[in-house]
Amino acid sequence: MSPQAVLMAAVLAVTSAGSSHAVSPAAHAPPPATRTPAPAPAPVPMLDPYSIYDRAVEYVRSQDYPRYIAFITTARAQVRGGRWLVEQFQSTLFTPNDIVGTASRPVSSTNREPSPYGFSLFPGWGRPHGNIDEPFGVPYISPAYNFGLTHAAPLHEIVPTPSSEKSLGRVLTVGRDYDVTLSGVDTFHGHSVYSLELRPLGSPHVFRLRELLVDTRTFVIWGLTTDGVFENGLAANQTWYVVFQLVDGRWYISYERCYDHFHSGGALGMGGFHYEYVSYSFTDFTYPKETDDSVFTQGLVDSQAVQM
Repeated sequence: MSPQAVLMAAVLAVTSAGSSHAVSPAAHAPPPATRTPAPAPAPVPMLDPYSIYDRAVEYVRSQDYPRYIAFITTARAQVRGGRWLVEQFQSTLFTPNDIVGTASRPVSSTNREPSPYGFSLFPGWGRPHGNIDEPFGVPYISPAYNFGLTHAAPLHEIVPTPSSEKSLGRVLTVGRDYDVTLSGVDTFHGHSVYSLELRPLGSPHVFRLRELLVDTRTFVIWGLTTDGVFENGLAANQTWYVVFQLVDGRWYISYERCYDHFHSGGALGMGGFHYEYVSYSFTDFTYPKETDDSVFTQGLVDSQAVQM
């Protein structure tokens, strides 16, 4: 080896041995991320379906509403061809009797105002082009409506038949409106819910609930499915999906919607509208101390949009 080569080797050896500050690029890299596993969610107890139903009904019965509730009802409807009707109405609820008064003139609408000088010999004539009728009429809908959940089921008395055996007394059993089945636990709008399937034991036109989505922790009902939502008309035979909300600590309907298609309006089999979607939502809750009784009668018009 040449003297130059020996010297170079020595220099490299010294540098390697004494460079206590020479750090490889990898030493500046952050330590590998250690993934801390998220705590496993607490297991949801699979309760008896009737116990879940009863606790949900108990929650509904615990609600305490002010005497008067004012709110905005927003009606949305889509007709064939993709056109929309969106109208908002000022409504007031008298909670002791669950009576709703709604001003028949909307506070806002996608429809154009009819001409005050319009003239019509036939239904529909003279309406501004493109206007769409409310599918079920002016909505008289209560956001605190509970779909018969608090209906008092009858008591059945079992009286022992006379015999020589001693009797401990009479037995009272509570009748039920539905056969209830727990189909599983789901997530609904961010809530863990029990999914209950309901089969009416009495008249299906009276006991219309078909599904309840009940919070697994608080037993708040966050959603339900009902076979019909109004007493009369086309909506009495349609499937409606209902979502609930908590506003000011109270349980209200957030919106109810229907995806069934139907035809309404027209005369002599002509005209009218083919509706493909209808929904009602409820917002802007206020609580007046008093209100004039005329809000429940003024502008009252024939309507199918009445929950009974």
